[in-house]
Order: sequence, then C-alpha cells, then structure tokens
Amino acid sequence: MTENGTKSIPIGINKMFVSTPGLSITPDKLAEVINDPSKERVEDTVGKIRAGLGVELIRLPGHSECNVTFVANPIYEFGKKMMDDPASKEKLFAEPIRSIYYSTESNDDWSRPDVQSALMLACSRLLDEDEAKYRPFVDMLRSARQPQITFACVGGVLALHDAVTSVRYMSGNGSAGSSLVITADTAFYDSKRAPGAEATQGAAATIMWVTRDPQLVEIFDKSGSFNIAVPDFTKYKKRTPYVHGKFSEIVYVHTVAKALENLEQQIQASGNGMKSMLQSMDFFICHVPFPKQAIYFASFLFVHYIKNHRPELYNEIQARSEIGREPLNLHPSLSELIEERFRNFNKGNQLHRNEREIIKHIEKDPEITAYWEWLKKVRNTKEFKGFVEQLHINAALKIPSNVGNSYSSSVFVSLASLLHNAPQLNGHWKRQNNFGILAGYGSGAQAVTYPVSIIAVPERVGDHLDIMIESNPAFELSPDGYRELHTAHIQEEIACPLGDSNDLVKMDMKMLRTDKLSKGFHIIRRNEDGTGEYVYSSDGKIDPVRIRF
Repeated sequence: MTENGTKSIPIGINKMFVSTPGLSITPDKLAEVINDPSKERVEDTVGKIRAGLGVELIRLPGHSECNVTFVANPIYEFGKKMMDDPASKEKLFAEPIRSIYYSTESNDDWSRPDVQSALMLACSRLLDEDEAKYRPFVDMLRSARQPQITFACVGGVLALHDAVTSVRYMSGNGSAGSSLVITADTAFYDSKRAPGAEATQGAAATIMWVTRDPQLVEIFDKSGSFNIAVPDFTKYKKRTPYVHGKFSEIVYVHTVAKALENLEQQIQASGNGMKSMLQSMDFFICHVPFPKQAIYFASFLFVHYIKNHRPELYNEIQARSEIGREPLNLHPSLSELIEERFRNFNKGNQLHRNEREIIKHIEKDPEITAYWEWLKKVRNTKEFKGFVEQLHINAALKIPSNVGNSYSSSVFVSLASLLHNAPQLNGHWKRQNNFGILAGYGSGAQAVTYPVSIIAVPERVGDHLDIMIESNPAFELSPDGYRELHTAHIQEEIACPLGDSNDLVKMDMKMLRTDKLSKGFHIIRRNEDGTGEYVYSSDGKIDPVRIRF
C-alpha cells in the first residue's frame, strides 16, 4: 500500500540472465600453481579452497574475452528471446526500456561505459540476422539512457535501486517504462597485493529487466544502508586490488549488519504490523566474495536471532562447554563492539594514526578476535546448520561456488542460484508469505539491503531465468595455461589485453590446444584507440561480426 492508502503496483525483476566467460580452473589445478610446498601439501591447499572457501570452480576470461564480450552475450540472448516470444514482445513495447543501468569496476575505457560497446556487438549481430525483426528492439536500446555506477561490489545493487526507483516513478506518474540493469566484472588478484586471494577470483555478467508486475522477484519500497570509508579493498590507479583478509571480513559483517539494522528500523516505523524482519525471512541472499563468507555472516545473523527471539536456546548454547559465553564484555552486540573500536581510532589524547593503521587497529583487537573464534564454535552447532537450511543459503551458493567472485554481479548470481536451485521455499512461493532480504556489499565500504519477495511460479521459473553457464560449458585451464593467462592479466593491468599485431583468438586456441572457442562473442584484437575486431563462435563455427548502425 502507498502512504495515501491506494494499492501500489509491484515493481521488480521480470527476466534475468547470468553469463560467464568461457574458461575455468578447478581447485586441484589451481592448487598446483599457488601451493607453497614449504608450508603444506597440494592436497591440503585443495582442501582449503573447497572446504575453507567453498569454491568448486572458477570462471575466467581468456585473452579474447573481456567485459565487452561476455556482456554482449546475454544482451544478444535477451533480444532474441524477447522478440521471439509474443507475450514478452508485447510487454516490452508496452513498457519500453527507458534506461540501461550498468555497474562494473572492470571498465577498460575510462571515458564511457563498456556496455555501449557490448550493445554495439549484440545489436550488430541481431541486425545481421534479421534487420526487420530486430530493428525496433535495437532502436529502443539506442534511445535509452546509459548511466554507469561504480562502487566496488555494491555498484550493482545501487544500480538496481535506481532502476526500481525509475520504474516506480514512471508508474506513479501514469507513464509506462522499464529499465535494464547490467552488471559485469572480473576478479583477478596479484599475490603481491592480495596474498592468498587467487582462489577467490572469478567473472560473470548479469542482466535484469525491471518492470511493473514482475514475474521473478518483487522489490519493496524500502531499503537500508550504511557506509564507512575504510581501505579494506583499494584499486588506486590499479586494476588489481590491495586486499586485507581478516579486516575485510570484519568490515563486511559490520557494514551489512548496520544496513540490516537500518532497514529493520524503517520496517518497524512503517507500522505495517510485520513481525521482526528475522522472524519473517524465508531466505537470505548476500554478496559472495567467496561462498563461506555468506556462512560466516549467517552465524552473526543466527546469534542475533536467537538472542532476541529464542533466549532459551541462546542461553542453552552458551551453557555448552565446547562453546561458552558470548564474549562481548558488556557490549550489547558485535556490531556495537566493532563500532566502538572504529570510534576509538584517533580519539582523545592518543598518538596520531594515519588511515592505513585502522587495519591493524581492528584486525588485532583482542575482543573482536575472541568473538570471531567464538562464532567458529557456533557454526558447528546443529541449530546453526538448521538455520542455514531454513534461509536457503546453501541453495543460493551453488552457482557462486562454480563461478567465483564476480564483484558487482556476485549478489545477483546468488539470487539466480536461489531461484534455480530452490524450486520451492517452504513448500510455497506466494507473494504474501514469501519474504527475504537481498544484501549488497562493496568494499570501501557500503552495504544496501532490500526486502524482496520471490513471486515466480516454480514450474515457470525457467521461462524468465536463463543460466547461460549451463549452455556454455567452460574450457578447463591447465596449470600452465592458468599461469600464462594470469600473468598476462596482471602485467597488462587491464581486463582485455591489447592485441596490436597479435591475434587474441589464436592466443586462446594455442593456450587451450584446440581450434574451438566457447560460445559467444570474442575479440581478435583491441587497438590502442579502443576499437577492435570481433567474432561470434557457435556450433563449431567462428563468424566475423559486422558492425551495424
């Protein structure tokens, strides 16, 4: 309901596509590269990647792939499916796309969004296939605004917020319109700047069509947010980041927790009679830098939930000798403890500390460290494991576990995983009974949380969700192939290396020892001025892309 008592029109995600580049590496192969034999055996490194991080496979772009190419793939498929299905086509032209919101932190061209080049590729191929059929779709996209939003991994969620706000505004003013949200990123790490992070690399692109009366997910008119400027992940004049492991985990938990607290306050203030947010949730979806991070955060949620809503269980768990009392030392919550530590930095008569020293100040704090150790014990309880299943968190992690970290795309890959792998939530998918939280996070740091509802009919999810990963199996990298590719990306410091006289497609074929390419768009060479030559690979054929206007 709106504030004046009239029934509001649902706004949310109508269709969704998830795409990844065409190469992959398994934990076994990656461990051969990153293992330090002076410290542990290769099989122990594999165990840490699988069990410690929750990673089963990492998807990466080859020499001939970048944001431009693997964003063009879902745009192309979206155009074909919308124009081939009469019902989708009718809705598309009844609610034309007015804005294309793009989020990335992997842009090659710092002067414009690289989604524009991706649109050029997708639209050129569509026009070549059937100009009369696809020209109206192409003209619609070319009439849309193209704002780019960059804020580490939270940029995609900020873009979604703007898209929903835009559609809601148009709907409230009696005009019809929709928005596209497109995200794309590649996570490559230099071990000198981010020790131990190579196992959390990855890449993916997503497209979400935001409309009235959506078919997949409704997004409610509330959001919670919190931001704090900390150097836990920085890319200053670099394309590979500096990362501080434990500090980043602490900041993640603190920032998302504060954003949830902000959202809870808004929900309670609205006076709609809703129970506590945690009591109402059927699912929880969050940014996934690596799958186990979502489990770590869930342990914080679990403790907060039982403390406030099941005190008898909270006391019983604390009484267990293998767990012990929650080590808060008179602080009401972990979030309050961390917030106090931040506020004490450079407070009073202490010596002046520069910005970098906040990392040690938080990371080495004995009380925060003690709490992190206590949460490890809580995660081993059967009650916590039941809580994880109750919120369908494992279902939301299946696809991220086989993609890796995709920065701005990550939370949406998790959402797609939930939609794809949890065909029923508690036996029903109903707008009035099915409530959850979408929590986006970006290092640096900002978190944004939304209350959402999955409204898809289970047997019709496939009509509106396209997991393109399934139809595009990846070529597996060997350890030597990975070394070559990783070195090229790190040395070039760009997501898609310049081709000059080299043929990037041939470089991939040589590296993979094959004459085939993964399905989709590829770049032969990228020129100094940003122009390029492209091909499209499908069913064993490689066709040049003619640029069309």
